Amino acid sequence: MQAHYADAIPLAVLKREQDRILGELDQVNRRLDAHHGEYTDARAHLDDALNLLGNCADIYARCDDANRRLCNQAFFTKVYVDEDDELRVENARPFEMLLDPEVNSNALSWAADADKARTPAIDSVGQGSSLVRWVPPQGLEP
Repeated sequence: MQAHYADAIPLAVLKREQDRILGELDQVNRRLDAHHGEYTDARAHLDDALNLLGNCADIYARCDDANRRLCNQAFFTKVYVDEDDELRVENARPFEMLLDPEVNSNALSWAADADKARTPAIDSVGQGSSLVRWVPPQGLEP
């Protein structure tokens, strides 16, 4: 704006630049909305998968033979019964990731680190950052 006021940029050029910026901003907002929808869907699927895992023994016990087969197909890609009656399985998606000990360990570590990084809001009106790194009250400007 200062360049326009100083007659360094003509109004037509400024208008064209504003239109370009608004177009890019609109595109970013559309992408954010799409990603938010994808996140919501993914979160719903994750919650469903975790609920199934939390109740899989109960679900399996209540099923008839045909539905047990469907449960097996939902949870496993392969089931092996060794000669000594040892059972090994290959889990289906997304259960192979959710049941992976390394993924579980990493998730628990991340959650613990996130909890350590949080602090209560310190602002007198109850507003402020909930993270350790916060902007001082005087702001960032010199």
